[in-house]
Amino acid sequence: MGLATLLALLAGRSELRAQVTPQVLASYTFEGSAIDVSSNSPSMTLTNAPFIENALFLNGIFGPNDTNGYLALAPVPGLSYDSFTFRLEFKPASFTNSFINLVSAGPAFRWLGLSVEFGVLSLRLNLTNINWLFQFPEAQVATNDWNQIIVSLNASTGRILVFLNNNRLREVQLNPGFRFNAVGTPSEQAEKVFNFNNNGNATSFHGLIDNFKIYNRALSETEIGQLLFPRINVGLAGGHVIASWPDDLTGYRLQSSPGTWPGNPWTTLSQVPQSTNGLQVIRLLPAQTKDFLRIARP
Repeated sequence: MGLATLLALLAGRSELRAQVTPQVLASYTFEGSAIDVSSNSPSMTLTNAPFIENALFLNGIFGPNDTNGYLALAPVPGLSYDSFTFRLEFKPASFTNSFINLVSAGPAFRWLGLSVEFGVLSLRLNLTNINWLFQFPEAQVATNDWNQIIVSLNASTGRILVFLNNNRLREVQLNPGFRFNAVGTPSEQAEKVFNFNNNGNATSFHGLIDNFKIYNRALSETEIGQLLFPRINVGLAGGHVIASWPDDLTGYRLQSSPGTWPGNPWTTLSQVPQSTNGLQVIRLLPAQTKDFLRIARP
């Protein structure tokens, strides 16, 4: 079911919980612009990349070689090569080509890359002493539907966690203290850029991207579960049911269900969330909530 959030909470029984917020280096929600809503990094550099339905559309044409193609560069000057986490939502148009780029790090050195190669999700790391390819045949990437990928990297421990659509994939373990090939070069700072073209093999992502967020350190599995998976908090206030989720998690709609299993009909509510105090918030009368609530991408 793609990125539809599977967490359903019983309305009126859950409490609004405070969330611990990690330090954010950049957060791009693409609500009509490519600014970093955290104000910690520059805006993305875009060419031929329009905003569609509050997401960023990338046409799959390699911009550096074709004027009809796109450029989409996200500089993150505060990034540490030793420890970071990023989250990306993406809706690929198709996987008809043998090599589909999802996201690369570093325009020239390409020190990290995620791609779908012959239908298999793949992680490539270019290190100072060797290049690594890790593949995840168990990963199920949906086309024409939303996916969420999370990568948490800690070079000091050699540990890399990868999640796809709330599922943890096999852990990547390298020698502790590994270094990316850009580290220690004159381009080390300039390579702190995420790119949706792969300048090494001229491949590009084709589809929509949204809610691209980068954190200043590796997050643990527990933190990822608490902070990064799309989920709602539900509580009662002033005779209303209050449903909320993080403000920089855009593009989601609230759905309700009477909870008749297994034929579980979900109805998208007409209310549009309002941004309030760092949250997307919807106020409902108890009669509107039925039994279960969730958020999902249309």
